[in-house]
Amino acid sequence: MRLHRTAIGQVLAFTLQALSVEPPTQKWHDVAHDQLTTWKVEYLDVLREIPDTLRKDPPASDYRPSHWKPDRKIHNTRARARARCQPGASTPKHSSTEGSGSDQESLSPSAAAASRIRSSRGQGNHRQSTREGERTRAGRDHKQTSRQDGPSTRPYCTIACIRGLANREPLDKNCPNWELHGGRRHSIGQQEFRRQLHRQLARDRELGFEQLHVCGRTGYLIKATLLSRGYTVIMKATTVEKQHRLRTEVDNYHRLRNLQGQYIPVCLGDFKPRVAYWYHGKLMAQMMILSWSGTRLQHAIDDGNSHFFQQERDKALTVLRSRGVIHCDSEWRNMLWDDLSSRLAVIDLEDVKWLKRARALESVSANTRRTRCVRAVKYKPGLERVERVEIPQHGSTLSL
Repeated sequence: MRLHRTAIGQVLAFTLQALSVEPPTQKWHDVAHDQLTTWKVEYLDVLREIPDTLRKDPPASDYRPSHWKPDRKIHNTRARARARCQPGASTPKHSSTEGSGSDQESLSPSAAAASRIRSSRGQGNHRQSTREGERTRAGRDHKQTSRQDGPSTRPYCTIACIRGLANREPLDKNCPNWELHGGRRHSIGQQEFRRQLHRQLARDRELGFEQLHVCGRTGYLIKATLLSRGYTVIMKATTVEKQHRLRTEVDNYHRLRNLQGQYIPVCLGDFKPRVAYWYHGKLMAQMMILSWSGTRLQHAIDDGNSHFFQQERDKALTVLRSRGVIHCDSEWRNMLWDDLSSRLAVIDLEDVKWLKRARALESVSANTRRTRCVRAVKYKPGLERVERVEIPQHGSTLSL
Protein backbone atom coordinates (compact mmCIF):
# COMPACT_ATOMS: atom_id res chain seq x y z
CA MET A 1 0.00 0.00 0.00
CA ARG A 2 1.30 3.45 -0.89
CA LEU A 3 1.65 5.30 2.40
CA HIS A 4 1.49 8.77 0.88
CA ARG A 5 -2.08 8.08 -0.23
CA THR A 6 -3.33 7.10 3.21
CA ALA A 7 -5.15 9.48 5.54
CA ILE A 8 -2.32 9.57 8.06
CA GLY A 9 0.15 10.23 5.26
CA GLN A 10 -1.88 13.18 4.02
CA VAL A 11 -2.20 14.60 7.54
CA LEU A 12 1.55 14.25 8.03
CA ALA A 13 2.22 16.00 4.71
CA PHE A 14 -0.07 18.91 5.59
CA THR A 15 1.53 19.17 9.03
CA LEU A 16 5.05 19.31 7.60
CA GLN A 17 3.97 21.94 5.10
CA ALA A 18 2.41 24.03 7.85
CA LEU A 19 5.55 23.81 10.00
CA SER A 20 7.79 24.94 7.15
CA VAL A 21 6.07 28.30 6.61
CA GLU A 22 5.91 31.42 8.73
CA PRO A 23 2.83 31.75 10.99
CA PRO A 24 0.09 34.03 9.65
CA THR A 25 0.23 37.64 10.70
CA GLN A 26 -2.52 39.68 12.32
CA LYS A 27 -3.25 41.36 8.97
CA TRP A 28 -3.67 37.95 7.34
CA HIS A 29 -6.34 37.11 9.91
CA ASP A 30 -8.02 40.47 9.28
CA VAL A 31 -8.27 39.80 5.55
CA ALA A 32 -9.50 36.25 6.10
CA HIS A 33 -12.15 37.44 8.54
CA ASP A 34 -13.35 40.32 6.34
CA GLN A 35 -13.29 38.67 2.91
CA LEU A 36 -13.90 34.98 3.45
CA THR A 37 -17.42 33.77 4.06
CA THR A 38 -18.47 31.04 6.43
CA TRP A 39 -19.91 27.94 4.82
CA LYS A 40 -22.91 27.07 6.91
CA VAL A 41 -24.48 23.69 6.29
CA GLU A 42 -27.56 22.51 8.15
CA TYR A 43 -27.43 18.77 7.71
CA LEU A 44 -31.02 18.25 8.88
CA ASP A 45 -32.29 20.53 6.11
CA VAL A 46 -30.20 18.65 3.58
CA LEU A 47 -31.59 15.37 4.87
CA ARG A 48 -35.19 16.59 4.53
CA GLU A 49 -34.63 17.38 0.85
CA ILE A 50 -33.55 13.80 0.13
CA PRO A 51 -36.49 11.54 -0.85
CA ASP A 52 -37.15 8.62 1.41
CA THR A 53 -36.51 6.20 -1.43
CA LEU A 54 -32.93 7.41 -1.71
CA ARG A 55 -32.21 7.34 2.00
CA LYS A 56 -30.24 4.14 1.98
CA ASP A 57 -26.94 3.08 3.30
CA PRO A 58 -24.14 4.33 1.06
CA PRO A 59 -22.58 1.69 -1.17
CA ALA A 60 -19.26 0.22 -0.30
CA SER A 61 -16.30 2.30 -1.33
CA ASP A 62 -14.67 1.47 -4.63
CA TYR A 63 -11.28 2.36 -3.25
CA ARG A 64 -8.85 -0.52 -3.15
CA PRO A 65 -5.37 0.00 -1.75
CA SER A 66 -2.65 -0.63 -4.30
CA HIS A 67 0.14 -3.10 -3.63
CA TRP A 68 3.56 -3.36 -5.16
CA LYS A 69 3.69 -6.19 -7.68
CA PRO A 70 6.76 -7.69 -9.32
CA ASP A 71 7.35 -6.61 -12.93
CA ARG A 72 7.35 -9.79 -15.01
CA LYS A 73 8.94 -8.05 -18.00
CA ILE A 74 12.15 -7.43 -16.09
CA HIS A 75 12.45 -11.06 -15.01
CA ASN A 76 11.72 -12.33 -18.54
CA THR A 77 14.37 -9.98 -19.98
CA ARG A 78 16.95 -11.27 -17.54
CA ALA A 79 16.08 -14.88 -18.38
CA ARG A 80 16.43 -14.26 -22.12
CA ALA A 81 19.72 -12.46 -21.56
CA ARG A 82 21.12 -15.44 -19.66
CA ALA A 83 20.04 -17.78 -22.48
CA ARG A 84 21.98 -15.71 -25.05
CA CYS A 85 25.15 -15.53 -22.95
CA GLN A 86 28.31 -17.18 -24.30
CA PRO A 87 29.24 -20.46 -22.62
CA GLY A 88 32.60 -19.13 -21.40
CA ALA A 89 31.27 -15.92 -19.94
CA SER A 90 31.68 -15.48 -16.24
CA THR A 91 30.36 -13.04 -13.72
CA PRO A 92 32.80 -10.21 -12.86
CA LYS A 93 34.22 -10.42 -9.40
CA HIS A 94 33.06 -6.95 -8.40
CA SER A 95 29.42 -7.59 -9.38
CA SER A 96 26.81 -9.03 -7.10
CA THR A 97 25.74 -12.62 -7.34
CA GLU A 98 22.35 -13.45 -8.75
CA GLY A 99 19.45 -13.41 -6.43
CA SER A 100 20.80 -10.54 -4.32
CA GLY A 101 17.75 -8.47 -5.14
CA SER A 102 19.68 -5.23 -5.63
CA ASP A 103 18.06 -2.48 -7.66
CA GLN A 104 21.08 -2.12 -9.96
CA GLU A 105 20.74 -5.70 -11.25
CA SER A 106 17.12 -5.38 -12.27
CA LEU A 107 17.69 -2.21 -14.31
CA SER A 108 18.30 -2.50 -18.05
CA PRO A 109 21.07 -0.37 -19.66
CA SER A 110 18.52 2.15 -20.87
CA ALA A 111 16.95 2.26 -17.43
CA ALA A 112 20.39 2.70 -15.85
CA ALA A 113 21.14 5.60 -18.21
CA ALA A 114 17.83 7.18 -17.39
CA SER A 115 18.58 6.67 -13.72
CA ARG A 116 21.95 8.44 -14.12
CA ILE A 117 20.24 11.35 -15.90
CA ARG A 118 17.67 11.63 -13.16
CA SER A 119 20.41 11.39 -10.55
CA SER A 120 22.49 14.17 -12.13
CA ARG A 121 19.39 16.27 -12.61
CA GLY A 122 18.42 15.63 -9.02
CA GLN A 123 21.90 16.61 -7.83
CA GLY A 124 21.65 19.84 -9.79
CA ASN A 125 18.25 20.54 -8.32
CA HIS A 126 19.60 19.62 -4.91
CA ARG A 127 22.50 22.06 -5.29
CA GLN A 128 20.12 24.75 -6.47
CA SER A 129 17.66 24.06 -3.65
CA THR A 130 20.58 23.99 -1.22
CA ARG A 131 21.70 27.43 -2.35
CA GLU A 132 18.14 28.73 -2.14
CA GLY A 133 17.75 27.12 1.27
CA GLU A 134 20.96 28.75 2.46
CA ARG A 135 19.72 32.13 1.26
CA THR A 136 16.36 31.54 2.93
CA ARG A 137 18.00 30.46 6.18
CA ALA A 138 20.34 33.43 6.02
CA GLY A 139 17.39 35.77 5.60
CA ARG A 140 15.53 34.03 8.39
CA ASP A 141 18.59 34.14 10.63
CA HIS A 142 18.93 37.84 9.87
CA LYS A 143 15.31 38.39 10.85
CA GLN A 144 15.77 36.40 14.02
CA THR A 145 18.97 38.30 14.82
CA SER A 146 17.27 41.62 14.26
CA ARG A 147 14.42 40.48 16.46
CA GLN A 148 16.81 39.35 19.15
CA ASP A 149 18.49 42.75 19.02
CA GLY A 150 15.09 44.38 19.43
CA PRO A 151 13.17 44.82 22.66
CA SER A 152 10.56 42.16 21.85
CA THR A 153 12.79 39.35 23.13
CA ARG A 154 13.89 41.00 26.37
CA PRO A 155 14.00 38.82 29.50
CA TYR A 156 11.07 39.00 31.85
CA CYS A 157 11.07 41.52 34.64
CA THR A 158 11.38 40.08 38.14
CA ILE A 159 8.43 39.63 40.45
CA ALA A 160 9.84 42.26 42.79
CA CYS A 161 10.11 44.70 39.89
CA ILE A 162 6.46 44.36 38.88
CA ARG A 163 5.36 44.46 42.52
CA GLY A 164 7.31 47.70 42.87
CA LEU A 165 5.56 49.01 39.76
CA ALA A 166 2.18 48.26 41.29
CA ASN A 167 3.10 50.04 44.53
CA ARG A 168 5.32 52.84 43.05
CA GLU A 169 8.35 51.60 45.00
CA PRO A 170 12.09 51.87 44.23
CA LEU A 171 13.42 49.88 41.29
CA ASP A 172 14.62 46.31 41.74
CA LYS A 173 18.23 46.27 40.54
CA ASN A 174 18.06 42.48 40.18
CA CYS A 175 15.65 43.02 37.29
CA PRO A 176 17.48 42.58 33.96
CA ASN A 177 15.59 45.55 32.51
CA TRP A 178 15.83 47.98 35.43
CA GLU A 179 18.10 50.45 33.62
CA LEU A 180 15.40 50.98 30.99
CA HIS A 181 12.69 51.77 33.53
CA GLY A 182 14.21 55.19 34.24
CA GLY A 183 15.16 56.90 37.51
CA ARG A 184 15.44 55.24 40.89
CA ARG A 185 11.75 54.63 41.42
CA HIS A 186 9.00 53.45 39.14
CA SER A 187 7.74 56.59 37.45
CA ILE A 188 4.41 55.07 36.38
CA GLY A 189 1.75 53.06 38.17
CA GLN A 190 -0.25 50.09 37.02
CA GLN A 191 -3.05 52.20 35.53
CA GLU A 192 -0.63 54.19 33.38
CA PHE A 193 1.19 50.98 32.48
CA ARG A 194 -2.04 49.42 31.20
CA ARG A 195 -2.85 52.54 29.20
CA GLN A 196 0.56 52.69 27.51
CA LEU A 197 0.64 48.96 26.75
CA HIS A 198 -2.87 49.14 25.30
CA ARG A 199 -1.89 52.11 23.14
CA GLN A 200 1.17 50.22 21.88
CA LEU A 201 -0.99 47.22 20.96
CA ALA A 202 -3.36 49.46 19.01
CA ARG A 203 -0.43 50.89 17.00
CA ASP A 204 1.31 47.59 16.21
CA ARG A 205 -0.01 44.14 17.07
CA GLU A 206 3.26 42.39 16.22
CA LEU A 207 6.12 44.45 17.64
CA GLY A 208 6.61 43.84 21.34
CA PHE A 209 4.05 41.02 21.53
CA GLU A 210 5.04 37.37 21.18
CA GLN A 211 2.50 34.57 21.27
CA LEU A 212 3.84 31.75 23.45
CA HIS A 213 1.41 29.14 22.07
CA VAL A 214 0.50 28.12 25.62
CA CYS A 215 -3.24 27.68 26.05
CA GLY A 216 -5.30 26.75 29.09
CA ARG A 217 -8.94 26.35 29.93
CA THR A 218 -9.47 30.09 29.99
CA GLY A 219 -6.74 31.99 28.19
CA TYR A 220 -3.80 32.20 25.83
CA LEU A 221 -0.41 33.45 27.00
CA ILE A 222 1.45 36.35 25.36
CA LYS A 223 4.86 37.77 26.20
CA ALA A 224 4.48 41.56 26.15
CA THR A 225 7.15 44.27 26.31
CA LEU A 226 6.40 47.95 26.83
CA LEU A 227 8.93 49.24 24.32
CA SER A 228 9.25 52.73 25.76
CA ARG A 229 10.33 51.52 29.23
CA GLY A 230 11.44 47.91 28.81
CA TYR A 231 8.87 46.35 31.14
CA THR A 232 8.35 42.72 30.08
CA VAL A 233 5.38 40.81 31.48
CA ILE A 234 2.87 38.08 30.70
CA MET A 235 -0.54 38.77 29.21
CA LYS A 236 -3.37 36.30 29.46
CA ALA A 237 -5.93 36.81 26.70
CA THR A 238 -9.27 35.11 26.20
CA THR A 239 -12.30 35.02 23.92
CA VAL A 240 -15.68 36.59 24.49
CA GLU A 241 -17.12 33.19 25.45
CA LYS A 242 -14.68 32.87 28.39
CA GLN A 243 -14.46 36.54 29.22
CA HIS A 244 -16.41 36.11 32.44
CA ARG A 245 -13.86 33.61 33.76
CA LEU A 246 -11.03 36.05 33.21
CA ARG A 247 -12.96 38.81 34.95
CA THR A 248 -13.49 36.47 37.91
CA GLU A 249 -9.75 35.79 38.04
CA VAL A 250 -8.96 39.52 38.03
CA ASP A 251 -11.38 40.04 40.92
CA ASN A 252 -9.77 37.21 42.87
CA TYR A 253 -6.33 38.75 42.35
CA HIS A 254 -7.66 42.06 43.63
CA ARG A 255 -9.10 40.46 46.76
CA LEU A 256 -5.75 38.74 47.39
CA ARG A 257 -3.60 41.78 46.57
CA ASN A 258 -1.67 41.42 49.85
CA LEU A 259 -0.36 38.04 48.64
CA GLN A 260 0.68 39.25 45.19
CA GLY A 261 4.37 38.82 44.57
CA GLN A 262 4.67 36.29 47.39
CA TYR A 263 2.38 33.34 46.79
CA ILE A 264 0.57 34.47 43.64
CA PRO A 265 1.73 36.56 40.65
CA VAL A 266 1.34 40.32 40.58
CA CYS A 267 -1.74 41.37 38.62
CA LEU A 268 -1.71 44.79 36.93
CA GLY A 269 -5.36 44.65 35.90
CA ASP A 270 -7.02 43.97 32.58
CA PHE A 271 -8.36 45.77 29.52
CA LYS A 272 -10.44 45.18 26.41
CA PRO A 273 -8.35 45.59 23.25
CA ARG A 274 -9.58 48.31 20.89
CA VAL A 275 -8.18 46.43 17.89
CA ALA A 276 -8.79 42.92 16.64
CA TYR A 277 -6.14 40.60 18.06
CA TRP A 278 -6.05 37.01 16.80
CA TYR A 279 -4.58 34.01 18.57
CA HIS A 280 -4.74 30.59 16.89
CA GLY A 281 -7.53 31.88 14.68
CA LYS A 282 -9.65 33.13 17.59
CA LEU A 283 -10.48 36.74 18.37
CA MET A 284 -9.36 37.91 21.80
CA ALA A 285 -11.84 40.02 23.80
CA GLN A 286 -10.11 40.53 27.18
CA MET A 287 -6.49 40.71 28.32
CA MET A 288 -5.04 40.47 31.83
CA ILE A 289 -1.51 41.59 32.72
CA LEU A 290 0.57 39.45 35.11
CA SER A 291 4.14 39.32 36.29
CA TRP A 292 6.30 36.45 35.15
CA SER A 293 6.54 34.19 38.21
CA GLY A 294 8.63 31.20 37.14
CA THR A 295 8.43 27.96 35.23
CA ARG A 296 5.73 25.32 35.56
CA LEU A 297 6.67 22.65 38.04
CA GLN A 298 5.04 19.90 36.03
CA HIS A 299 8.11 20.01 33.76
CA ALA A 300 10.66 20.26 36.58
CA ILE A 301 9.46 17.96 39.36
CA ASP A 302 11.06 14.54 39.76
CA ASP A 303 11.74 11.98 42.45
CA GLY A 304 14.66 13.96 43.80
CA ASN A 305 12.84 17.24 44.45
CA SER A 306 9.21 16.17 44.77
CA HIS A 307 9.27 16.20 48.59
CA PHE A 308 10.62 19.76 48.71
CA PHE A 309 8.11 21.09 46.20
CA GLN A 310 5.23 19.32 47.93
CA GLN A 311 6.15 21.15 51.13
CA GLU A 312 6.29 24.47 49.27
CA ARG A 313 2.93 23.81 47.64
CA ASP A 314 1.31 22.86 50.96
CA LYS A 315 2.72 26.04 52.48
CA ALA A 316 1.27 28.23 49.73
CA LEU A 317 -2.13 26.51 49.82
CA THR A 318 -2.22 26.89 53.61
CA VAL A 319 -1.62 30.63 53.28
CA LEU A 320 -4.41 30.87 50.72
CA ARG A 321 -6.74 28.94 52.99
CA SER A 322 -5.94 31.30 55.85
CA ARG A 323 -7.27 34.08 53.61
CA GLY A 324 -10.46 32.12 53.01
CA VAL A 325 -9.52 30.63 49.62
CA ILE A 326 -9.42 27.01 48.49
CA HIS A 327 -7.76 26.35 45.14
CA CYS A 328 -9.88 23.78 43.30
CA ASP A 329 -7.14 22.73 40.87
CA SER A 330 -3.86 22.52 42.76
CA GLU A 331 -2.09 20.28 40.25
CA TRP A 332 1.55 20.88 39.36
CA ARG A 333 0.59 22.59 36.11
CA ASN A 334 -0.80 25.45 38.21
CA MET A 335 2.37 25.82 40.31
CA LEU A 336 5.30 28.00 39.26
CA TRP A 337 8.80 28.12 40.72
CA ASP A 338 11.15 31.10 40.51
CA ASP A 339 14.81 30.34 41.21
CA LEU A 340 15.72 33.99 41.76
CA SER A 341 13.28 34.56 44.60
CA SER A 342 13.09 30.87 45.65
CA ARG A 343 9.31 31.14 45.81
CA LEU A 344 6.43 29.02 44.64
CA ALA A 345 3.52 30.86 43.04
CA VAL A 346 -0.01 29.54 42.53
CA ILE A 347 -1.73 30.50 39.28
CA ASP A 348 -5.11 30.09 37.56
CA LEU A 349 -7.16 31.77 40.26
CA GLU A 350 -10.38 31.64 38.26
CA ASP A 351 -11.03 28.21 39.77
CA VAL A 352 -11.05 28.96 43.51
CA LYS A 353 -13.65 28.66 46.24
CA TRP A 354 -14.15 31.36 48.85
CA LEU A 355 -14.99 30.15 52.32
CA LYS A 356 -17.73 31.80 54.34
CA ARG A 357 -16.25 33.14 57.54
CA ALA A 358 -18.29 33.26 60.75
CA ARG A 359 -19.12 36.85 61.65
CA ALA A 360 -17.18 37.91 64.73
CA LEU A 361 -19.06 39.41 67.69
CA GLU A 362 -18.80 43.14 67.99
CA SER A 363 -16.28 44.30 70.53
CA VAL A 364 -17.73 45.92 73.62
CA SER A 365 -15.93 48.78 75.35
CA ALA A 366 -15.16 48.45 79.03
CA ASN A 367 -16.77 51.85 79.68
CA THR A 368 -20.07 50.91 78.07
CA ARG A 369 -23.04 51.00 80.45
CA ARG A 370 -24.81 47.69 80.70
CA THR A 371 -28.37 46.88 81.65
CA ARG A 372 -28.99 43.75 83.61
CA CYS A 373 -32.03 41.73 82.85
CA VAL A 374 -33.30 38.42 84.00
CA ARG A 375 -34.91 35.83 81.80
CA ALA A 376 -36.26 32.39 82.50
CA VAL A 377 -35.16 29.53 80.32
CA LYS A 378 -37.01 26.24 80.31
CA TYR A 379 -34.56 23.43 79.97
CA LYS A 380 -36.68 20.61 81.42
CA PRO A 381 -40.41 20.11 81.57
CA GLY A 382 -41.72 21.92 84.63
CA LEU A 383 -38.32 23.39 85.55
CA GLU A 384 -36.86 26.78 84.77
CA ARG A 385 -33.33 28.17 84.88
CA VAL A 386 -32.75 31.82 85.59
CA GLU A 387 -30.04 33.62 83.57
CA ARG A 388 -28.67 37.11 84.05
CA VAL A 389 -27.58 38.80 80.84
CA GLU A 390 -25.73 42.09 80.45
CA ILE A 391 -26.80 44.04 77.35
CA PRO A 392 -24.84 47.09 76.12
CA GLN A 393 -26.89 50.22 75.58
CA HIS A 394 -25.13 51.35 72.41
CA GLY A 395 -27.62 49.43 70.31
CA SER A 396 -25.39 46.43 69.67
CA THR A 397 -26.88 43.04 70.32
CA LEU A 398 -25.25 40.03 71.84
CA SER A 399 -26.51 36.58 70.94
CA LEU A 400 -27.35 34.36 73.85
